[in-house]
Amino acid sequence: MPQLMQTADYPLQDSQTFLILLNLGATVGGLAMSLLADRAGSRGPITACFLLGAAAIVTMSTRLPLPARYAIVIVGGCGAVGVQGLINVYISRSYPVTARAGAVGVALGAGRIGAIAGPTLGGWILAAGLQPRWDFILFAVPAVLGAALTLAAGGRTPRNQGRPAPSPRAKEPTAGHPQ
Repeated sequence: MPQLMQTADYPLQDSQTFLILLNLGATVGGLAMSLLADRAGSRGPITACFLLGAAAIVTMSTRLPLPARYAIVIVGGCGAVGVQGLINVYISRSYPVTARAGAVGVALGAGRIGAIAGPTLGGWILAAGLQPRWDFILFAVPAVLGAALTLAAGGRTPRNQGRPAPSPRAKEPTAGHPQ
């Protein structure tokens, strides 16, 4: 983020402040949204986080007074980074016990792929001589997609809700303890 903001003609100190505020927004915003999700369910707060994140990221490409930009970066942190914890809870509440670990793993893996691909594509955009605004638009696309997928997933409930998790098989060897 600091490099992108410097390319958008912000001084290094402001660029580093943006990174700190983005992570502050992710932490505090993620905690605040988790409290809301505990009361209202996860689907609405996740969708709101994604949409707020997309709007904040696109707005970061415009020229605003520095205090307003700081506030937008904090909101962007909540929506773009802080939403991951909510997604993990949503998945664990929506999938049966036997598929939860795999579903959370796929969601975390998709996020990691995006965390690698996003800056790479952003670097290519800057190297091609395009305006930094296109990076912000590129970074907003996964947030909009996340909101759409959350709405499409609906309010699933696990098929085995209320049933205990299956017990491990007694005959299976465990790591370091062959039979």
